[in-house]
Amino acid sequence: MQNVICTNDICRQQNYAEAEPLYLRALKICMDTQGALHLDTAACIHDLAVMLKHAVRPQNQNSSS
Repeated sequence: MQNVICTNDICRQQNYAEAEPLYLRALKICMDTQGALHLDTAACIHDLAVMLKHAVRPQNQNSSS
């Protein structure tokens, strides 16, 4: 889980280009060790999706949504 924490810190700094390969690596590790249907794998997929969403459309801090 240390890698996920570091990756989340990178995302908070909005360094998505550096974070994406780390999320993909974490997902591959989850898939290889836990399998596609494991909850940890689902969490990795979710984390990657959230990161990609923010990378494409960063949240505006001043927005009311």
